[in-house]
Amino acid sequence: MKFLDRQATVAKPGFNRWLVPPAALAVHLAIGQIYAYSVFNAPLTKLIGISKPAAGDWQLATVGWIFSIALAMLGASAALFGTWMERVGPRKAMFVAACCFGSGFLISALGVHRHNLFLLYLGNGVIGGVGLGLGYIGPVSTLMKWFPDKPGMATGLAIMGFGGGAMLASPLSVALMGFFSSPVSVGVAETFVVLGIFYFVLMMFGAFTIRVPADGWKPDGYVAPKSAGRLVSNNHVNVSQAMKTPQFWLLFWILCLNVTAGIGVLGQASVMIQELFSEVSVGKSAAVGAGAAAGFVSLLSLFNMGGRFVWSSVSDKIGRKNTYTVFFVLGALLYFAIPSIGASGNKALFIIGFCAIISMYGGGFAAIPAYLKDLFGTYQVGAIHGRILLAWSTAAVIGPVLVNYIRQGQIDRGVPAAEAYGVTMYIMAALLVAGLLCNLCVKAVHEKHHETDIKKAAVSGNPDDETAISDAYLLKENVSRGGISVWWRWAVVSIPLVYGVVMVFAKALDLLSDFDAAEIVPTLYRAGSGIALALALGIGLGLLAGSFKTLALFCRPLISILLGMPPIVWVVLALFWFEMGTVGAVFTIVITVLPLTFAAAMRGMMTVDGSLKEMLEAYRVPWLGRVRHLYLPHLANHLLPAVGVAVGMGVKIAVMAELLATDNGIGARIAAARSMLDTQEVLAYVLVVLAVIFVVEYLLVEPLRILLMPWEH
Repeated sequence: MKFLDRQATVAKPGFNRWLVPPAALAVHLAIGQIYAYSVFNAPLTKLIGISKPAAGDWQLATVGWIFSIALAMLGASAALFGTWMERVGPRKAMFVAACCFGSGFLISALGVHRHNLFLLYLGNGVIGGVGLGLGYIGPVSTLMKWFPDKPGMATGLAIMGFGGGAMLASPLSVALMGFFSSPVSVGVAETFVVLGIFYFVLMMFGAFTIRVPADGWKPDGYVAPKSAGRLVSNNHVNVSQAMKTPQFWLLFWILCLNVTAGIGVLGQASVMIQELFSEVSVGKSAAVGAGAAAGFVSLLSLFNMGGRFVWSSVSDKIGRKNTYTVFFVLGALLYFAIPSIGASGNKALFIIGFCAIISMYGGGFAAIPAYLKDLFGTYQVGAIHGRILLAWSTAAVIGPVLVNYIRQGQIDRGVPAAEAYGVTMYIMAALLVAGLLCNLCVKAVHEKHHETDIKKAAVSGNPDDETAISDAYLLKENVSRGGISVWWRWAVVSIPLVYGVVMVFAKALDLLSDFDAAEIVPTLYRAGSGIALALALGIGLGLLAGSFKTLALFCRPLISILLGMPPIVWVVLALFWFEMGTVGAVFTIVITVLPLTFAAAMRGMMTVDGSLKEMLEAYRVPWLGRVRHLYLPHLANHLLPAVGVAVGMGVKIAVMAELLATDNGIGARIAAARSMLDTQEVLAYVLVVLAVIFVVEYLLVEPLRILLMPWEH
């Protein structure tokens, strides 16, 4: 099949490199399902009993081995087939990955139907694990070749999908099992069939979208750095030499220890939070059920995904070594504190702590390819990455064993289930301290391991030598921008991600409190009305003042006074004048936000170059043309930042007003929860406020920024 050959995947001139990230995301969204496999653990232990485990049902520890086998095979297949992937190209590797991962679910479905545990080990474990390994490494090395200017961001783009896959898979799997369940079935077999077909199609989309850059390509305007940092080398090392260096093995244990500390928790996240916050330990009202536990898994997946992109991008700024130092120090402190937090029954702090831990766990995965690139260069970096993923296999065994078997040993000695995880957490903290010591020992690779004739390797024509090294030595080709071909592919991977994010927030709120979505409506109405009125009046009056210097001189002192007035003063005055309610809240928002937008619009108008204005008038440029080319650029630079601040301020003031004197809205619910000393519900609604500000900011302000300030994009 020639369409799978490397030659068929070489990008033609004009190919847009932003077509490659959605291909990588599609594959990683599929294989990332393994991180949500814990949602199947409890149902797989009740295949006979249906409602509860019965005689002949599998044990939890037995079922937990599926997760470990899959990740062990991931590392083994990545190491074994990494060089093969570099030779045959990412499309063939991703095609084989799709076949293995999809068929693994179908074999496991047969295993569930026949109650044959071996078929589950073979399907989701061995064959699915091979698909995991090939799917994992294929897009990563390819993305680094397309983005030599931002390698950390590139790896984050690909690998964040691995975390996002769990975020999608957890609610989807629960929903499918609920749909297929019956009095005689828990619905696992049918769910496996649907997921196998769905993931096969999604991964095939990625396989046929992926491309590799042509020899000599590099991004438009890219210039290789003339000088590199102490740990960022412009030299290159082949895979066999890399494995002879102490740096390779230090990074091996850095990855292994970081993964071990997080993977066991991810594998048993659903069961762990249900046992830590059971009816026996925290009471019926605060207990975490199966649905809320699935929300916890989804929330961890969200931070796993976000951490991969955020931390890998951060590593481009502060360096890979410093980034891992943060991971190990902060992670060890959090693991050490987790048992005490769990014992206190503070669900919110427990969730926040583990979200932070898992974000760094995901960041460790995303940053390791860039760490390898820094030390060993881009020559055969995909193969080196494949070899080092054996650390993942090692961790896949160690992590779940520490969590599952130490927990079971504690329970066998009579320790309550809610207290059985303490020893494991302290061991995880010790592992991270060991990882910190390894990271501190990392130094630059000795020159004796460097390739001596890299340029010759880049143009040799040998498929084994095809790497991003050509970016440093050969000619560039222009890459086209935008187009529907880019956007529809991004839509394909964005829609599942959006679904996952929405479900995560819904489950997270269910996890923290009895959330009533209807309370958002009055808050949004008050905030929206106040912000809209403040923007209209502020911008209009500001434009008028900016056009007449005399008026501006009069307004400046008044605006300074209003800007210096704390919002709480206006809230109190509104309470007396309007008895608060909607009118009082809107008034408070307007009087607080209006001076901000007024000052921004006035400054924007006053910065307009008078000579340019006269020139445009002399050339009889139409009024709309003068507005577009002269006034809008000046105004946008001042107004858009102010609008962003105004949106956030408006929402916060609306909540503040409701907190003091309304009987509905988010603020009123926070006040009610505060009076009942319900910190969980207070935190839930605070998260809602932050989410509302974020959504409004990016749905309102960001499109305006793109429209009015295209030069920034």
